[in-house]
Amino acid sequence: MNEQSDSLSLQRFAADLRKLRTGAGISSYRALAKVAHYSHTSLAEAALGKSLPSLDVTMAFVRACEGDPEIWRRRWAALAIRASEAPGAVMAGPPGPKQEAVDGADPLDSGCYLDAVTVAARKVSLTTRRLIVGEIELRYSHGEQAAWGRFGGTEGLDVLALHRHRVDLVIGIDRQADGKSLEYRDEYAFDYHWGDLLKTGSGGLHAWVRVRFDGIEVAYGETDWIDLP
Repeated sequence: MNEQSDSLSLQRFAADLRKLRTGAGISSYRALAKVAHYSHTSLAEAALGKSLPSLDVTMAFVRACEGDPEIWRRRWAALAIRASEAPGAVMAGPPGPKQEAVDGADPLDSGCYLDAVTVAARKVSLTTRRLIVGEIELRYSHGEQAAWGRFGGTEGLDVLALHRHRVDLVIGIDRQADGKSLEYRDEYAFDYHWGDLLKTGSGGLHAWVRVRFDGIEVAYGETDWIDLP
């Protein structure tokens, strides 16, 4: 099988995962995460078609959507045999029906990630000691004129989450013009976490994050205010 057909097979696999979620009536990857017990980031990436997800993530996705685990296991194994031969697949569109990019929408489901850039960022440290636990970013889609906050943790935070604490995040974004503020809460899952979006074009915005260990806030960080078109 050649490189092009490998890529098409991977994209078909991802497209069928998206159909499985839609057919199960699960409205978003955040809703799916509550059933599958994996982060919404990992589940959404599994349905992008960019790379082959792990078998564990695939099986969790399928079982949460009441698919046939054995059929999907065989499909995954067939792709895994050829995975090392595929240098990378073309980025697919949003992993599910595209939603309108309005205040409060998910940047992934609305397709904003396709042209997203980081326009401001700041390291986040524990308040009690000089340990950097991550970085908060203000992400921006020019095509959809929307912005949102994204947090990525460090290896140090990973260790603390694995061995010492339950780590929870509150990721928010504020819009200066009308005082609109959104926040999204999630348990830290060792990958990127993002909040909901706000539309741009009416003044400055900034993103922020609160990090909590066992329910107690231990770190806060925010980006600069940025005027975005």
